[in-house]
Amino acid sequence: MNQQLVAPASRRATLEFILMISSLLFIINSSHAQIHETVNVDLVEIFISAISNVDLPVEDLNQEDFILTVDNKRQTITHFSRILNEDSDVPLTIIFLVDTSGSMMEGELNARRIDLARAFALMIMKDVKSGDQMQILAFDETLRALTPMTSDAEQIEQELSQLQFHQNKNTGTALLRAVEIIPGIIENQSGRKIIILLTDGVNTVSGTKLDDVVKELNKNDMTVLALGTTDIRDMETTKDHIPSPFGPSGNIVAPATIPTSEGLKAKALLRTLADRTGGYSYFPLEAKELPRTLEKFRYILRSQYVLGFIPAKSIANSKSKVEVKCIRKHVKLRYRQNYSD
Repeated sequence: MNQQLVAPASRRATLEFILMISSLLFIINSSHAQIHETVNVDLVEIFISAISNVDLPVEDLNQEDFILTVDNKRQTITHFSRILNEDSDVPLTIIFLVDTSGSMMEGELNARRIDLARAFALMIMKDVKSGDQMQILAFDETLRALTPMTSDAEQIEQELSQLQFHQNKNTGTALLRAVEIIPGIIENQSGRKIIILLTDGVNTVSGTKLDDVVKELNKNDMTVLALGTTDIRDMETTKDHIPSPFGPSGNIVAPATIPTSEGLKAKALLRTLADRTGGYSYFPLEAKELPRTLEKFRYILRSQYVLGFIPAKSIANSKSKVEVKCIRKHVKLRYRQNYSD
């Protein structure tokens, strides 16, 4: 009888001991996860591309070559990494965001805007590595996913080669709205996050503010590389008053060509998206200019340096201005100039 009673008590003691150990392990693991999460949240990383005054990458800088300030207050650089094009192990998450609105059919017969966009995207694919993740999104009035997020380069290339513009030329272009949605799509991806924006830069759907879009991109460490297909072809003829001593009023009137107001606005939009996220914008006129444009993009695609710092809580807000200087002469730096808490 006594033996029968002792056995259940022993089992209960054993079970209680196991539960106690499990609870302790859970608490330890949870604390470790919270500490790890806090470190990740506090650390701010700034990806930097360093280019010489002849537009070549500068690949031999050290941590001591950089001075980092936030709101004019110098910060201690706690993390430093050099990322070279050839041997970088930092994965990329690339979003090809392609404008397929009706205006993309414009241009010369063999160099329509959509053709330039397609050709450039396919050239970029030559620099993609096996660990990189990619997705193609197309937009006009709406945003559409043409592929899932994938590391299958063949699938991406096949979809890019089949890109077509929307048949209805009057279809609107929700450019800013499309860019604004992307952070929610790739926020959980690791590594560098690049948006390759292929568009004529015209935004015809109102309701989205440029400043809000830039803030969201910087908050999620996303860089915009913009290939603008709007350039000198978007010109209009006007009358220009040229100073001349022979005219009765001291001027003569002559025909002149200037960029359209729409073209100027489009270029300004793309430049702002790229510049304020640490990227680049280019506006090639024809396909033969794409290889040189690709070289420029390549420097950003595999950013050469990463600086990490832990900001004071008093300055950790979305309006804080980040400034990075290089003590070496004739070195130009590209990086995002704001961060969000």
